[in-house]
Amino acid sequence: MATEDLGRIVSKERARLVKLKQSLADKRKALDAEIAEVEKQITAADAYASALGGRARKAKAAGAPKQPRAKRASGEPTWRDRVLDTIKGGNGLKRGEILAAMSIVEKENKGAAQNVSNALNALKKAGTIKQEDGKYTAAA
Repeated sequence: MATEDLGRIVSKERARLVKLKQSLADKRKALDAEIAEVEKQITAADAYASALGGRARKAKAAGAPKQPRAKRASGEPTWRDRVLDTIKGGNGLKRGEILAAMSIVEKENKGAAQNVSNALNALKKAGTIKQEDGKYTAAA
């Protein structure tokens, strides 16, 4: 008798859960359709802006994570690696001192100097280095 009651209770609970699962699946389907419609509208708005002479923006899913940068296959160190190694080799270096240590003359090679500045900003943003009184040091 107790086994029959327990079996009936489990059966009712299972039926309730199956019904809930179906309801949630239906809601998901409706939300997916709504998202697809919004994406169409975004694409249409971008096309319209482009036709008016503005630059079209790339469609990006909301909340999509940033893609990580690809590693170099050649094994050549990146600008960030080179700048970080230079900073670790010094005892608090200013930007000009980093350029000099890397044998970069800013007036002759503005592109390389810009790469160093970009690497410094990226390393600082990532918390890999810190800047105090204009001098860069490796973060602890």
